Amino acid sequence: MSVTHGLPYQVMFISLLCGLGIYFVFRLYKRFVLPGKLQQPDGERVQHLLHQVEIAVWSIFSVIVLYILLRHNILVSTVLVAVVFVAFRDFWVNFFLGITYAFNGDIQVGDHVVVGEIRGRVAQFGHQAVHLVTARGERVLLPYRLMNVAVRIEQKGIPDVKFMSMTVEVKDQDMDTAYSRIREAMYANPWIIVTRPIDIVMEKNRVELRFYVLDQYMYERAKRRLFKELDMREIDTKTA
Repeated sequence: MSVTHGLPYQVMFISLLCGLGIYFVFRLYKRFVLPGKLQQPDGERVQHLLHQVEIAVWSIFSVIVLYILLRHNILVSTVLVAVVFVAFRDFWVNFFLGITYAFNGDIQVGDHVVVGEIRGRVAQFGHQAVHLVTARGERVLLPYRLMNVAVRIEQKGIPDVKFMSMTVEVKDQDMDTAYSRIREAMYANPWIIVTRPIDIVMEKNRVELRFYVLDQYMYERAKRRLFKELDMREIDTKTA
């Protein structure tokens, strides 16, 4: 097997192919799949999760490649790593700070922050910079190293909530009993925001339930739990 300074060509070729494969998988997903996901109620959460997964995958890949390099030739590998780190110092500083911001959760998408003279809402966490949208609608890319020096959270982002109105049919003959059971089930439902108003409007054997959830996914979970605990049949659903 041919080698370069103790490192087999086959290992180098496979490592290169794996790196290119990871790059194109994430690139194609962001270009063709992610735009559709962003149109869904939980789009921002999917984008944030994708960013975390991408960082984790590249980190694991980098550790494996570094281990292979060190195993075959410690001196050459150490010099190579040192040269790459020094040459791309700003890149690595921003990259590792980006990992910190992506996983610690202190600053989240939707938060309003102040960095120096720049004020804006956090729109996205990139690999090298955080994307801020100013009050004028301008998009500013702010390197993480600047965020790490002086950043102040001006206002935490308030998550958008969905108002849902669902009409159901109940089989209980005693409406007072049905009302109590439904009210208890709704306030015990972990997918319903109980700090927002919850209304139960009853008319004969039909009940209109009005409540708030974070998104469509949470609504489906809340609905399944209510149907499981109560003997109800859905007639109509409205959202706002």
